[in-house]
Amino acid sequence: MKQHSLSRRLSATLFGIVVITTTVSMVAVELFVNDVEDTIRGLELKLDAEYFKEQITESSFQSWKTGRIEAYFLPSGAPESLLPQHLHDRPVGYSDEIEFDDWTKILNVETTIKPPGRLYVSEDITIMENREAVIQIVLLVLAAGLMFLGLFVSGIASSYLLKPLRALTHDVQSTEPGVSMQRLSRDYRDREFDQIADAFNRFLSAMETVVEREKSFVKLASHEFRTPLAVIMGALDVLEQRKTLSEADQKTLGRIRRSTAPCGKTQKCY
Repeated sequence: MKQHSLSRRLSATLFGIVVITTTVSMVAVELFVNDVEDTIRGLELKLDAEYFKEQITESSFQSWKTGRIEAYFLPSGAPESLLPQHLHDRPVGYSDEIEFDDWTKILNVETTIKPPGRLYVSEDITIMENREAVIQIVLLVLAAGLMFLGLFVSGIASSYLLKPLRALTHDVQSTEPGVSMQRLSRDYRDREFDQIADAFNRFLSAMETVVEREKSFVKLASHEFRTPLAVIMGALDVLEQRKTLSEADQKTLGRIRRSTAPCGKTQKCY
């Protein structure tokens, strides 16, 4: 099974959280700003429309222009050709942005009762749209900067978070097997690593108990075998001293002696 680096996975997770948080924040800011702008513009246009309704004095085509606002009154039955081209085919109740000839305007179309007709009120928002485009670019640059910073910070954070784990791993790898093994320290910053160290120390204690039990068993077995071996070796000496054995019995006795003799540099074990 392919193994993955915990440090890389942690860095990727932290960076992913930064990316998601940054993206959600930027989208929320953009939606909030757009909603506020639309609300303010809608209210402004309604107030402007109420003002221009009061300026309608006769049932004939009329127009008003200020720095950023244009208003047109089209009486009932009058042709739309009297209106500018960008206002044609705009139904009553229309309220949205329109773009033409590098201009951006927000238009609101309402009906009038006295005299009957339609009132077109538009506001030039080209400058604000251009500024909004600049703000969006700034937000994108800021988001890219935050993500780059998040990538840097996630690497440092993962290294900081994994530092005690690396220390614990080093301590475990440094433990040499033996009769009395060095225990891990319990001075870690986090409680969870202390718990792991405690568990490992208990495992070492259990291993030492098993090793000590095996040593005791071997020692006891060696002691128990020593007496019958001594009897066997003495009996072999007695049989050889009697010199009553045949040649075949001598060979058998030799095999017995070699099998019961202790192993050494010059003695082959069977």
